[in-house]
Amino acid sequence: MLRRWWISKHETAAPLVPFEDRTLGGLLREFYADTAAELSRLRAKLRADGHDPETEVRISDLERVFSDSPDLQSLDAEESLENWTIPRRTGDPLADRWEEQIARGEVPDLDAAM
Repeated sequence: MLRRWWISKHETAAPLVPFEDRTLGGLLREFYADTAAELSRLRAKLRADGHDPETEVRISDLERVFSDSPDLQSLDAEESLENWTIPRRTGDPLADRWEEQIARGEVPDLDAAM
């Protein structure tokens, strides 16, 4: 997921720091900052242009990124631990591998490349 976002963000210009040299924390910080900026831009566009179903759907998708997961809020401690044994599919092969490792109780190597 992050790799795809990173590649699409830097399609037109080479990044100052290559993807492989970035930390996970730095990538996530940049991803959320970009997502927040896009959300703000789309909300302003919607206010200026009025009703646009496509923009409204995209806003809804972006707002979900920042919302708490409602299905996890009511879990007790035991249920919460059980929830970590379920790998979440992201579509990114590296993130999916990390999810599988976490689900098995392993500590993933976040610095590992594909």
